[in-house]
Amino acid sequence: MLKYSVSLTPAGFWQIMLHPESSALTTSITPFGRFKFKRLPFGISSAPKVFQKRRRECLKRLNGVVELMDEFMMYGEAEQEHDESLCQVLQRFWMHSKC
Repeated sequence: MLKYSVSLTPAGFWQIMLHPESSALTTSITPFGRFKFKRLPFGISSAPKVFQKRRRECLKRLNGVVELMDEFMMYGEAEQEHDESLCQVLQRFWMHSKC
């Protein structure tokens, strides 16, 4: 019996550090002073593309893993295969400092 699980990445953009030059472009002036993002903010038009590209690079060539926009699915023919896919995903995220 096929076993699968789906994981969402709703705050995934916050995992991506901005280059200092890009960070300067996000500067806003507030009553409390200047503020600039150090991490990729939601709302920048290229953010979804950048995030998906980074996640795709992180998860490439993993068996039993499928990406679907802001989520990904891990699957296996049996519970053990599914759990192996899950462990591979967690190890890969840890290697890329995403977890």
